[in-house]
Amino acid sequence: MKNIALIACTNGYGHIRRLLYISQSFKRKDVQPFLFAPEKVTRYLGKKFGIKLPIIIDFDTQTKIDDWKNGRASDWINKIEDLSKFDSVLSDNLIDVLILRPDAWLCGSFFWHEGLDGISQIIVKKQKSLLLSYKPNIFSSSIFTSKILMNYENVHRVGLFGKVYKLKKNLKTNALIAMGKGGIIPEKAALFVKNISLNEKIPFDTVWVDDVLLPKSYPHWMKSAQFDSKMFENLKFAIIRPGIGTVTEAILTGAIIFSFYEKNNLEMKENAKIIEKINLGFDCKTLSLAWRKALQYVNDNKQKLTKKNISNSFDPTGGDDVAKRIIKNYNGVRFV
Repeated sequence: MKNIALIACTNGYGHIRRLLYISQSFKRKDVQPFLFAPEKVTRYLGKKFGIKLPIIIDFDTQTKIDDWKNGRASDWINKIEDLSKFDSVLSDNLIDVLILRPDAWLCGSFFWHEGLDGISQIIVKKQKSLLLSYKPNIFSSSIFTSKILMNYENVHRVGLFGKVYKLKKNLKTNALIAMGKGGIIPEKAALFVKNISLNEKIPFDTVWVDDVLLPKSYPHWMKSAQFDSKMFENLKFAIIRPGIGTVTEAILTGAIIFSFYEKNNLEMKENAKIIEKINLGFDCKTLSLAWRKALQYVNDNKQKLTKKNISNSFDPTGGDDVAKRIIKNYNGVRFV
């Protein structure tokens, strides 16, 4: 049996989640996946989304935003085990894998050296040099592929990385407020949520809130966000920082997205613009504006009619698309 190493960037849960969906596709095609990621988080996500786990190798690449800014984000290549025993290697967002495996495949809608401010130019030049020298095959969800990424060779645009949800009819007016795990959590966002928790009347039946923003005391209509299938299947409005993981789940469940994000994160800005451009939500920039827009949307029937839900146009085929291409490579069909 062939095998493949899947290496996760550990800035947020979306990268691990994506590789979990990809691992399922490989297992269905009799290829054994080994996922290099923090075991505790991997098991948590597998349980939340009902994903059968691959073989987990407990490993943290330590590639959070601060690691990129402090110049430590490449250190993981000196700590990971020998990758030569794997038939293939797929790395999520981490270009440095090419130093260890020049034939590695990459996955992502952007790269860190192009999506964040404050990264050393030495690191930026090194990352660009690796891409230009090795010309790796890159998988990216078609609707979120960044313009910068498309400048590189061998970019394969694939479907979304997720699952088919059993969407509920006649949904209650439920909303989600979430920052995600990969960004900087500003205190003012938590304060904003605390302030809205004091309101007695809101147009939502339930507002699920990310634990990092949830106040110590909150009303009956506010609940801790579990980020599981049950929550997403009953979600109508997503007031979120538009990381790929949460955005994908929102799209696949038909929720209207109200995006907010930090000023210096180019990935978040581009994702928000894409969401608005394809008529799946609004680019609000700040949490306060996102909340006001959501309230306006709930109360404005004319606006509801003009905002067409086209989530059914997107299929979660990304995992299968990736597995098929790599397996064809095993069989002698090269993608260059």
